[in-house]
Amino acid sequence: MTRALGLLSLLVLAACAASLSDGHYAGTVTPAGMSGPPVPAMLCQGVTRGGLDIAGSHFAFVPNEGTIILHGTITPSGALAATRALPGADRRTYTVRFTGQLRSHAITGQLVTPECHAAVALARE
Repeated sequence: MTRALGLLSLLVLAACAASLSDGHYAGTVTPAGMSGPPVPAMLCQGVTRGGLDIAGSHFAFVPNEGTIILHGTITPSGALAATRALPGADRRTYTVRFTGQLRSHAITGQLVTPECHAAVALARE
């Protein structure tokens, strides 16, 4: 009986340890300017939707309605960071970076590609 109560206590503590920020966030990815020479890019062509899922200290961010997925980490202070290098034109690496900050039930940040940078505003759903 004592062992069963000990196991139950551990399970309750583990459930309580789950991050309060875990969940789904959605919102807008709004072009804020050019990072490089003018090149037609989806990110620069208008406001799109983005989604981000947090599980513990990791997250998956899908900007531009599913064009790519960025996997990253979130610190205890709520800072988010992800980088993904993709094969680009002329055998050059196409690097996409996301940095953000979780505050209460919202995430704000920047998404940067070789062509554009965009403001990201997401709210918990």
